Amino acid sequence: MAVGVPEPQIIPRNRLGYVYSVAVRFPQPQIIPRNRRGYVYSMAVGVPKPQIIPRKTWGYVYSMAVRVPEPQIIHINRQRYVNSMTVGVPEPQIIPRNRRGYVYSMAVSVPEPQIIPRNRRGYVYSMAVGVPEPQIIPRNRRGYVYSIAVGVQEPQKYLEINLDMFTLWR
Repeated sequence: MAVGVPEPQIIPRNRLGYVYSVAVRFPQPQIIPRNRRGYVYSMAVGVPKPQIIPRKTWGYVYSMAVRVPEPQIIHINRQRYVNSMTVGVPEPQIIPRNRRGYVYSMAVSVPEPQIIPRNRRGYVYSMAVGVPEPQIIPRNRRGYVYSIAVGVQEPQKYLEINLDMFTLWR
């Protein structure tokens, strides 16, 4: 959820492992399938050619963002690495979730790709432009994710979160 968006963004995941976003100002979800060689591409609105998001050998993902106004979505590959194609806004966008349940944020408003490595303990963090410290977005026990976004004192709810559970987590 981007900063300044009052309503939570829901990102369900279907049976095939695809995740999709019902984003603000964009009623229909955008699907980013993965081809046979492991590359994912975006059927982005206003983008005539698909955007390629290759994945490095060590599991690092990076985005070839294209600065379109609508938020683009995500795909989860066979090794459960997910990558985000969310562009056009200065605030970091949420989404991906790794094997251990942690999600990370990738802000892409620059032409250079952003690299999101994952450390040995399964935590992922964002090398976002203008963000000196990595942003961690944990997931609570009930499976809901929420963002501790840059410049936001309180985390933004992705789904409905039990306030008591959130208090325990803090």
